[in-house]
Formats: sequence, C-alpha cells, structure tokens
Amino acid sequence: WWLNHPIPSRRNQVPLPHMPRDLFFAQGHWGQRIFVIPSQQLVIVRTANDRDPGIYFDQTFLDLVFEALGIPFYREATAEQTQQDAPIENQVKRPLKEYSQSMLRMLPRFRAKEFCSCLFGMALPEAYCDEYSLQGPRWITSTQVDYKTKSVRARTALLFTSAAQWIDEDSGCRFLE
Repeated sequence: WWLNHPIPSRRNQVPLPHMPRDLFFAQGHWGQRIFVIPSQQLVIVRTANDRDPGIYFDQTFLDLVFEALGIPFYREATAEQTQQDAPIENQVKRPLKEYSQSMLRMLPRFRAKEFCSCLFGMALPEAYCDEYSLQGPRWITSTQVDYKTKSVRARTALLFTSAAQWIDEDSGCRFLE
C-alpha cells in the first residue's frame, strides 16, 4: 500500500499530485490497482493486463474517473510533478477535458476491436470477451454484439461509438467507421 504523501527519496514528490492527500493505493502486477479515497467515500478498482510500459497512467485514469463522477478535484501540479506521471509525448501539461475527450474517443475503438477479435477470431465465450475487452469502470463503456454480421459496437459514456467486424482468418476484425 502507498500513501499519497511526499516521498523524501524522490525530492518530496507526491505520487498522485492532482488527487486528495488521503488517497492510498495498492499497485499490482501489470497495472492492477486499488485506490481508496476516504474523503470521497470511494474505492476504485482497476483490473488490467498492461504488459507494455507507457500505455496506462494512474493520474490520467483517476482524472477521468473523477470527472465522470462529477467530483471537482482536478488541481494544478508543478511542472516537475506533471513530468513524473506523463508519457514523454504528453509532457506538456494539458487540461483535464482534453484528456477526457481523447480517452473517451479511444476506449470504444479499443473495446470494439478487442471484443470482436476475442469473440469471432478466437471463438471465446461472450462473457469472457466482455471482461477481456473492458478498460476502466463497466459503466463507462457498453457493447452490442451482432452475431449475424459478426460485428461488435462499443459506446463510451453515451458520447462516442465505434464498431468492428470480423472479416476473415487473414484480416481479422476491422473498424467499420
């Protein structure tokens, strides 16, 4: 378990500078996380399988969850703190809304294609593919499967939609839009 307090060995940097100081969290293998925020009466659990470094960032994920829940807790961080949590290409600090738009657009594309590949390409059960393709809380993305056309449509927070369709063994699933 980690506390969201200054770390002396890291020049007193706070692990998640935009989050409440009473936050504490557990870090597991390949991006598994449990965040506990007593002041918000909130527990956030993230199941993951992030084997590639630089894909997932705690601060971005939590900013999205807080915004989606309507919790006003986005604070400015120092340049040094922002550098610590951002990927190299995103080290220029951006407003939360910009992260939200890009993440909310990306999630249904990822989910539609992964769900389609899992279900029609690997022939795994729908319930398994649903869990496998899920990124973030369940209420953020929803899916519809059409077995007749072998396609999957994913929607993020009722805002952005994407679909993927099984083509064949050589091509796999492709985006429809």
